[in-house]
Amino acid sequence: MINELDYYYKKRPVSGVQDFIKYLYQKRFGPAHFINVDYDVIHDFFMKEIQNLNPVAYHEDLYDYAGDVFARVNLRPYQALGFDLRALFERFIASSEAQANHEIFYADLNILYSYLLGKKFAKEQIDEKYSLAKKPGFMSFHHSEQYRNTYRPAYRLIKREFISKDIRYAQFINYLSSFSPEKPAIIAVEGRNENMITEFCAKAAEDLPITVISCDHFRDVDNENEFGINSERLKAEALSKLKPGKNLFYRKYNRRNREYSQVKIEKTKQLVLVEGIFSANPKLAGRYDAVIYIDDGKGFREQKTMISPDEREYRELWLSRLDKYYRKYNIMFGSDLIV
Repeated sequence: MINELDYYYKKRPVSGVQDFIKYLYQKRFGPAHFINVDYDVIHDFFMKEIQNLNPVAYHEDLYDYAGDVFARVNLRPYQALGFDLRALFERFIASSEAQANHEIFYADLNILYSYLLGKKFAKEQIDEKYSLAKKPGFMSFHHSEQYRNTYRPAYRLIKREFISKDIRYAQFINYLSSFSPEKPAIIAVEGRNENMITEFCAKAAEDLPITVISCDHFRDVDNENEFGINSERLKAEALSKLKPGKNLFYRKYNRRNREYSQVKIEKTKQLVLVEGIFSANPKLAGRYDAVIYIDDGKGFREQKTMISPDEREYRELWLSRLDKYYRKYNIMFGSDLIV
């Protein structure tokens, strides 16, 4: 859980002790404390909050990771991007029925206690909030004043299963839109679901001035290679030669016939996406301005039913290899955005 707390702290560095505890409570219980509140009261409050939203001075992601089960959907970008507010409210209500074990929450608090001490938070403040959070009937904290003044939080917690593919793509393109079109930037797009990564990057290249480089073109390594791509060739032939407005040439490797062919990308754009599994591996550290993690293991695993029996053993080995890679190198929580 330490890596997850690091990700949260990176995204919300002005968080106080109670904001961390609130995050853990939401991670385990979602909006369950609203379950006994009258439906009309909650709806009226929601609509009033929507009507009184004010702009913020920072880029706001469409939604924020809040554990394996929940996400915080931020109302300002959700409304600005034209999504259905009524649907969001109904998903919020449906998510309030979630149940969780308090003992797991208390175990999380113990981990958080040590984490906050290590981050030099005042022990007296940690003890105060910790004792309140462990009392029977605890129903979470409000955000701290410093958090409210900095981030102006306006969001609704929903189960991640309610986040559609369209919303996930909007999260992706909303983040890419935050980069200046006048300044070069290289972004790695990682994740288990190669199909979704490729689809999102291709669509983004239609919606924004973007150049896409596929890691699949650099798979000229043996099966025992830890990272699965030729990182040195990717750096030498592509990343080190990127110049906005200039053509880019590099070699594409065909794994079936083990031959190379030339790829030409005309007039590379300021924003470059390097997409695919292993794109954010440690050998490429320092080459990127940001890393995006497409958090979807299910889509890749579902493909097992679509492959031939002869390929099944290879696929199982491949999945095991990916599990080790993502665990060892903390790609997900080391990223700048989880989609």
